Amino acid sequence: MEEVKGQSTSDNNCDTGEDETSVTNLNEKIDCHTLDQLKQCGGYDESKLFQYLEELPEEVLSTLLKEINETNNILIMENNMYDFILKEDEIVQNALEMLEMDAESENAEDIYETLSYAAKCYFANKRLKALEKDLEQKRSISLIEIQNLEFQLESLNISLKALKEAQETFYKNVQFGGRHPVTKKVILQKVARYFDESIKNKMALTNRYKIQIKSDIMERNKLFSQIKEQEKRLASLDLMKFNEAKFQYEKSCKSLVQYKEQLAKCKSKHSFLVQSIAELKRSLEKEESEIQQIQATLNKKETMKNIMISEKIRNDQKVKELNAAMRRIRLDPRRHDLPEVSEYALIKRENENLKKNIKKWQKKVAIAEQAKMMYVSSLKKKQKKR
Repeated sequence: MEEVKGQSTSDNNCDTGEDETSVTNLNEKIDCHTLDQLKQCGGYDESKLFQYLEELPEEVLSTLLKEINETNNILIMENNMYDFILKEDEIVQNALEMLEMDAESENAEDIYETLSYAAKCYFANKRLKALEKDLEQKRSISLIEIQNLEFQLESLNISLKALKEAQETFYKNVQFGGRHPVTKKVILQKVARYFDESIKNKMALTNRYKIQIKSDIMERNKLFSQIKEQEKRLASLDLMKFNEAKFQYEKSCKSLVQYKEQLAKCKSKHSFLVQSIAELKRSLEKEESEIQQIQATLNKKETMKNIMISEKIRNDQKVKELNAAMRRIRLDPRRHDLPEVSEYALIKRENENLKKNIKKWQKKVAIAEQAKMMYVSSLKKKQKKR
């Protein structure tokens, strides 16, 4: 309905002639939304629309009625839900009070916004919970009422059976058996006898019921007396248990007080020992920490010692290998023709100087080539000018 109203505001400027043609050109698939649009238009004519609706078949009108009823029911449900929430939800009431305060102020503006989907879900859940509570209460009440009605039905069935039996006996003894077989007249003696017997039977039944009621009252009184006696016994037992528990509690409290006094005396006597024990514990803890540190340092030293031993073994092996190599070189006859170390150093220096000079000359050659290229290009330009 809100969407139709939003669309109708955009169609307010349409002409009357167009509205009439729209009414006449409606298809058979008309719905309540199109009717709302027509009503919102400027040139709305109720008589023409009424005539058009009269011309429509019953099936289309029935579908229209169903749609209108469904939309009305949905709107009624939403209104009821919102009314319930407005009455019972404290958050909504506080928000409404704040809105009223804003409306009363001078700078208030009338702004109406539709609820969001989350707000609608929140309100719907509130309403659903309230309805579930009401349903549970009504179920419990209805179950009790059903039980009462079942008991009433049983009593009514019993009374109906008794009435049927009385009707049959009346028909046998009075209507059929109380007439003379020849003259078909009522025999008053038989009728009186029947009524006397029925009265006697009813009196006997009433006496029986009275006796049963008296016996039930006696049993009820006995039960009440037994319940009272049991309550008294339970009360006395509870008192006895309470007194015993109280006595034990007081006894335990006294013993606790005695133990506390003994503890205080022991602490006062042996406070020096306690202090000395605490100091010894502290010193022991310190010594344990020092022992742990010493143990850690010893472990580190042992690991370092093992590493040093392994390195020493490796170095000894390398020294042995080098000594053996030196012996081989000394004993080698080719060693006499080899140059000395100083000669190797001089040759290395000469090689380094040569490398540096080569790099310098390469740079000079590159610069000279660039100058040559520039000179050649300048000569070519001069020749072209000539």
